Amino acid sequence: MAEYKALIRGLQEARRRGWERILVLTDSQLVARQVEGTYKVRDEELKRLHEEVKGLLEGFTSWEVKHIPRDLNREADRMAKEAAGGAAGQVVAGPKRGQRKVRAPEGRTVANGDCPQ
Repeated sequence: MAEYKALIRGLQEARRRGWERILVLTDSQLVARQVEGTYKVRDEELKRLHEEVKGLLEGFTSWEVKHIPRDLNREADRMAKEAAGGAAGQVVAGPKRGQRKVRAPEGRTVANGDCPQ
């Protein structure tokens, strides 16, 4: 579901910028195959998101969705995992009283008194 929501946001941004053609690279084989019509969409919530994606794609003069294996897309995968787990400085877990846990730039979770300067 997160992959579809990210795709929707990306397509909306591309339309906002006035792009007419788009190439979508995704490490989600399921999303790529469903959007291109190779796989059926069975889940009801995904059907709704899939229809939204298809509607957005109709606004482009040309489009293509390609599956990129995750191991060939490490940087995007790292960014997606970081976004899903919380960005630097964002509270990511229930802290001890008087402290809050944050995600350090390296991805470590630390107490606020231990944050690097």
